[in-house]
Amino acid sequence: MVELQHLRHFLAVLQTGNFNQAARQLHISQPALTKSIQRMEELLGHPIFDRTPKPVPTTFGLLLAEHARAILSDMGDLEQEVSLFRGLAAGKLTVGAGPIMADAIMGPAVGNLMTHYPQMRIMLHIDNYSRFPTLLRSRELDLFIADISELDDASDLVITQVPPQPIIWFCRKGHPILDQSSVTFMELLKYPIVAPSPPRPMRDHLNQSARSKAPFEISIVCSHYSTLKTIVDNSHCICGGIEPLIRDDVAAGNLAVIPVSDFTMNSNPGLVTLKNRRLSPAAEALIREIQHQLTQTMAPEQPRE
Repeated sequence: MVELQHLRHFLAVLQTGNFNQAARQLHISQPALTKSIQRMEELLGHPIFDRTPKPVPTTFGLLLAEHARAILSDMGDLEQEVSLFRGLAAGKLTVGAGPIMADAIMGPAVGNLMTHYPQMRIMLHIDNYSRFPTLLRSRELDLFIADISELDDASDLVITQVPPQPIIWFCRKGHPILDQSSVTFMELLKYPIVAPSPPRPMRDHLNQSARSKAPFEISIVCSHYSTLKTIVDNSHCICGGIEPLIRDDVAAGNLAVIPVSDFTMNSNPGLVTLKNRRLSPAAEALIREIQHQLTQTMAPEQPRE
């Protein structure tokens, strides 16, 4: 009988296109991997790779790959369902957050959740928004909250639109630009800009606002606002974000909002889950914390499918 291990070995070879690389990825020896593939072919009664220097799947192998991915995906869901019965307190989550949502929403939400369930284990990815849909569909993420401007195909997703927030510009207290009662966007660009890499619609808007033949440039690109705020606090650099990100820093007198007179742009975040995948109690608990945090700064809308 073909076992799940055989399917994992087969897909690893298919993905890497190389027995040695696949063996390293699987943490087994190359001869053991070759033996596993041969045993699988014996059990199925068909070759799954052509005997060439580089493993090329046969027609049967391509058909098998579709079923193997579906089986392993379903098995992952089954393992998650079984883990539900072990209780919320010992739950595990892998979640994603875009730079703005990571600091403004996800960080406080995860902190509150861990206060109630200290045994929970959470892997939090703060990364480029464009990678999250693929990771969610491959079940490497349970959910994410990030900019959804470039999310074209959402038929298999459940999206809770987060009300947009105006983008503001901020600097350290005592920055020379604060000597002006009103600042134009072009005057703002005389100073180095530090920020996360913006999504395409936002970058297009920035380019239009710059009214220059040269594209809008970010001097320092970073996905972590805690680092960006430290850079701003120790330089003449200017950063863009939303007001909740710097509310405490402004109250403490460390940072200040720059009064830009001719610039208007909004964030476009959303909370995203996979439509046909049941959420674990841990994921549902985190979503409740995220929604609670949103009510502190923004009024969330209902999910749309």
